[in-house]
Amino acid sequence: MAAHKKIEIDLRLSVACNLTPYGTTWSREELARLCGCSSEYIRELERKGLNKLRRRSALKQYAVDYLNVTPTGGVLIGRL
Repeated sequence: MAAHKKIEIDLRLSVACNLTPYGTTWSREELARLCGCSSEYIRELERKGLNKLRRRSALKQYAVDYLNVTPTGGVLIGRL
């Protein structure tokens, strides 16, 4: 997908997130219609985002275990 299309999708999702009430849920089909792409592309974005969160969570847990402190133990881990 072209870079300008990705930016357009990102902007549309940002606007939708800011204009809808907290707790509103959207189906993949609704998001695809809003963004002008396929629901399969939305599924791919969802999968990539969840994988990124899992990796970050695993890295953070590794750092906590390595430092042998609790997450609130006062040691600054930074943005992982």
